[in-house]
Amino acid sequence: MVEFGFELAALILCFFLGFPISRLLSASSVRGRALIAPVLGYGLFGVVVTILYRFGVMPRDGGFLVLIPALISALSWLAIYRPAQPEQWRKPLRFCLLVLAVVLACLTPEWIGGPQFWAFQGNHWDNINYIAYSSATRTHSFAELTALTPESPAALQNDYLLFAKSQLDARPTVGIALAALAGMFQITTPEASYPYLMLLQVMMLFAASFVLLNTFRAQVGALAVSAAALTLGFFMQYVVDINAWSQLAAMPLALTVVMIVVLTLAPEMPPLLQIGVVHSIRRTLGNLLIITILVGSLLYIYPEILLAYGPPGVVSVGVVLLVSRFSIAILGRLLVMVLGAGLAVAACLPFWQGSVGHLLRQMQMASSQPVTWWKYFQRYLFGRDVDYQALVHNHDWSLSTLYGLFSLPVDFLSGALGAFWLQPGADISIRYRLFLKLALYAFLVWLFLAAARTVWANWRRDPQSVASQLSIFAVAACMLPIVFVVLGHYWVGGKTLAMATPLLFIVLAAPLLDPEARLRWRMASALFVAVHLGFGLYRPFAASEPSGIHYPFPPYPSVQDSRLKTELSWDIARWRPMLQTCRHTSIDLDNPFLERYAQVYLTELQVDWTTTRPLNSYYGLGESLGRQPQPGRPDCLLTAQFDHVHAGQSVIWLGRNRQP
Repeated sequence: MVEFGFELAALILCFFLGFPISRLLSASSVRGRALIAPVLGYGLFGVVVTILYRFGVMPRDGGFLVLIPALISALSWLAIYRPAQPEQWRKPLRFCLLVLAVVLACLTPEWIGGPQFWAFQGNHWDNINYIAYSSATRTHSFAELTALTPESPAALQNDYLLFAKSQLDARPTVGIALAALAGMFQITTPEASYPYLMLLQVMMLFAASFVLLNTFRAQVGALAVSAAALTLGFFMQYVVDINAWSQLAAMPLALTVVMIVVLTLAPEMPPLLQIGVVHSIRRTLGNLLIITILVGSLLYIYPEILLAYGPPGVVSVGVVLLVSRFSIAILGRLLVMVLGAGLAVAACLPFWQGSVGHLLRQMQMASSQPVTWWKYFQRYLFGRDVDYQALVHNHDWSLSTLYGLFSLPVDFLSGALGAFWLQPGADISIRYRLFLKLALYAFLVWLFLAAARTVWANWRRDPQSVASQLSIFAVAACMLPIVFVVLGHYWVGGKTLAMATPLLFIVLAAPLLDPEARLRWRMASALFVAVHLGFGLYRPFAASEPSGIHYPFPPYPSVQDSRLKTELSWDIARWRPMLQTCRHTSIDLDNPFLERYAQVYLTELQVDWTTTRPLNSYYGLGESLGRQPQPGRPDCLLTAQFDHVHAGQSVIWLGRNRQP
């Protein structure tokens, strides 16, 4: 239950860090202001510990410094908050119960699947990279890492220090924040990595609840179920499964930014003469501070997401200006947003190369030669039973070709909408596959009609309403991936789509949450929400797979090389009592990923170790660093083969085959 305590404590820390700032929003026009407190708090925590680390303060110490204002905020809240009516307690209590339920749903797969599941999912490269450089920043200062060269004696400490140096210019905030939290709670970085990912996923519950509450006037139950479905459903699970830590951390922040922008431009915002000069100044400064924190956090954590949300934001603002009368109030709100973005960029000056500088480099890379990573990470968009690459080269009009052409639209759309797991596999009869795809076609048409009619009805009622503005933003965000695909940048297009999926979910859930929508349209939306919620609740069962490969139905990106989980064991923690008795441990592992994972774990346990293999900064593909000096006779050997076992050694066995 350590993971549960870690996640709850981190959530409480982020909540009270962001709570005073969330109170700056206008209570008269913004509902549920406290919902964005954890999102604001996490962004602020990450930025502050990164800047402190840049100037010599270790992440754990920086985390404790940030804890001070959070404690002051908590004590102030306890002293001031005195609800007079029972109803004022019921709503926060119900939401807290919802949070606990979602946290348990997120952590249960870890408890069921064990290290074989949670060590990594579909992208062992990135997950072990994040763990390694998080551990390096936890144990080495910024100055120590930046001073490293391949010739430095310190480079022979392990494989990953030189790699960690390279990541300091590649938005390392998400890893530094983990180093701070793991250090504060005295948990090893590998063991804290999955609860930390679940913390980032749960942040979407707060962002989604805030957006839905301020967009729709539906019953609280429908809003809660929809927010939970987005948090636990396919869209967020996919980002977890490709182990995209920075993107996962940024998505709740980006969704909150969108809502703050929409609320700032909404006509419901009370004008100056109604609320007075003092309240107007307070509201303006509050919006300015919140926009600065949110955009600044995105620039530190995942600046690439601004490329996915920036152009749709411009389109949305342009539409608002077209349909509304020009006024000084609108101009003032636009200036607040521009000034907030400018201040956010200025906040990046202490860490420019790792934030804005990284964004500029990524833009240059995105415009250069396209990469082929989409063939693994976005292959799920092209169904489970048709090889479309082979179909492109097939020039006849056979039944298989016709079936492929029939399947392409429904495969792509159902995958893009998070219903990939409803698609039939190639192992069942063609008759049943046709039937299932026809059913998917019917459902998609029903769902799109429901969403389109709801969006159009909201637009006719009030084109400046929050629901209308959010719909415009979402449609523009979903059109942007098409632009990248037309330009031949399939990987960028797929990533942009994954970033925009929270907005897509909200638009498709709108009929369920619109009290004026007809029952038949609400039913289509309810089924869509149920599909996502069902996928989220299925994950604990998927994690029970003994191999640790939780979704063994390609082409979903659940594992790149199945041998990493079927032949190797990632459960080093079970050997912890023995490791702590070893005077010196030798690592003899052929697999460079498991070897690096073991190096991180042993280093944080402060176990004296060496590896029998040459060190390399990037899994044999980076810079060769040489060999570590070997002791005469290590008393412990960590291995998955018996090539170098000596008499009298204790063997820590990391092979899945227990027979040896």
